[in-house]
Amino acid sequence: MKDFFRKLLLCFLCLTLISCGDACEEEVPPTPAEQDAEVQSYIRDFERRYDVEVDYEVRLVDGTLTDRLEVVGMCNWGWGKPTLVRLERSFWLSNNQDRRRALVFHELGHCTFKLGHNDHMFPVQIRNNQGKMVTVDGPYSLMHSVLFSDRFYTQPMFSLHYEPQLLEEVEEQNAVLDGEVICTRH
Repeated sequence: MKDFFRKLLLCFLCLTLISCGDACEEEVPPTPAEQDAEVQSYIRDFERRYDVEVDYEVRLVDGTLTDRLEVVGMCNWGWGKPTLVRLERSFWLSNNQDRRRALVFHELGHCTFKLGHNDHMFPVQIRNNQGKMVTVDGPYSLMHSVLFSDRFYTQPMFSLHYEPQLLEEVEEQNAVLDGEVICTRH
């Protein structure tokens, strides 16, 4: 009888391990090196798209960037200090690639082109939670002071509207004083 229970237990363990597969593995967050590699890939995309060189540091940081908890990205330049972009790591880990790319492009827009915020809105069609297309007011620009839902930054919207629109802003608005510009979560 003891032998029967041992075999039964062994069979149960084997079936559990076999049937579990990848579903039993905990999702492992990306390592800091993997996160940094993703940031670098967005920087290279930005450089290629706008034919510029990002010659300043862009880094993910632990903890909050300011005493305002909604701040998730910050560009510092001027006042004799080196240009620096800081991105909040917890925001990075809790958002998808579309929203992370939008944050990087936003902050690089500040530091590379010295653009300020553009909080204009415009009607845009996105999929709601039920998968239906709806028209809502969305950010007109990547330079909006609030980083909206990732639904606004998906392809092809990102490459067809937001990327070219950023160039329009560079041509139209190219005067921001030295300072600190931040991006907040929505």
